[in-house]
Amino acid sequence: MTYALVLAVVFGLLCTAGALLGGPALYRAMGGTGPALAAALLYSGCIFAGSVPIWALNLLASAMRGAGEVALPALTTLVGAAALIPLSPAFIFGLGPFPRMGVAGAGFAVCLYATVSLAVLLWHLLRGRGALVLRASPLRWATFQSILGVGLVSALGSLMGNTTILLVTAAFGLFGVEALAGYGIASRLDWLLIPPLFGLGSAVFPMVSASIGVAQFDRARRVAWVAALLATAVTEGVGVVAAVFPQTWVGLFTADPAVLDAGVRYLRVVAPSYGAVGLGLMLYFACQGRGRMFWPVMGSLVRLLVAAGGSWILARHGGSMTAVLVMVACGSVAFATLNAVGMARTANEKDAAPDPHPRNAPHDRGEIFVPPRPRRSW
Repeated sequence: MTYALVLAVVFGLLCTAGALLGGPALYRAMGGTGPALAAALLYSGCIFAGSVPIWALNLLASAMRGAGEVALPALTTLVGAAALIPLSPAFIFGLGPFPRMGVAGAGFAVCLYATVSLAVLLWHLLRGRGALVLRASPLRWATFQSILGVGLVSALGSLMGNTTILLVTAAFGLFGVEALAGYGIASRLDWLLIPPLFGLGSAVFPMVSASIGVAQFDRARRVAWVAALLATAVTEGVGVVAAVFPQTWVGLFTADPAVLDAGVRYLRVVAPSYGAVGLGLMLYFACQGRGRMFWPVMGSLVRLLVAAGGSWILARHGGSMTAVLVMVACGSVAFATLNAVGMARTANEKDAAPDPHPRNAPHDRGEIFVPPRPRRSW
């Protein structure tokens, strides 16, 4: 747990510095100007000021879930999210005793939620009544290497995913403010799918890892594929409904014809690929549990090249909005396909079993010898 807090502080400060130093140039490149740019900078500065507690909350919650303590992190997130819904407009508009903060109020509410939730987890860990106990311990570079060996590679995949979103957003900005607004409204539905997918993935990761640790490879495969098929069914169901009735979602936020048209087009083209997003993310989590991240990272890279690169090229050279949307959907399908290929290849690998009579084995010294369990891959 000490390592989680150290990493949270380091990466949280890096995120804060990156947002403050590079935020203005990034938002301008995405099409932000005038009042919109000022609002983006205000919100960004406020929310990234809380990067350290946000990082610490997520890393501690992940460590607890990995140790089998799922209930408290889930309850903390649920209660915090429920409180965040009324707190955000209260701080934005200054309702009741809360100060009027404008768009900064939304960022402040998120930071407040993260700080209070982090305090709850720290209190629980310091009491020492759960599976994990937080206490001071010496830091060793070898442990950092072990954590970052998988963590940094996984972070690279997440970074490419966020970069994809940024570049696609910038591509839509080339079609005008109305198209950008329609894309932003419609794509909010994408984001609503992420929390339940991550919730399911947070269970898949430790289950696959624990199964591999005790050589239950068949169970690890079943967990991975059952979760992937469940995620695919749920997300594809949402995508089909959104594609058939796109006005229902977009119409909740706008009545502007141009914005409504862009949002409806997005859902009709992209929403049917939601199932691929669910499949790809679940297999991504399963590969994390196995410690095999080559194919998931390749999937994220191909998605970046197809969805973001293709969208940007088409938008810059006169391509239609529909063509850009097709590239976004194809990127999701490519991401899922490569993750599935990687899972299948990993499952068919045959690791050589260790020598049952190695030199200097216990039986050479007159001790009882129990042959080691052969190593297999899934």
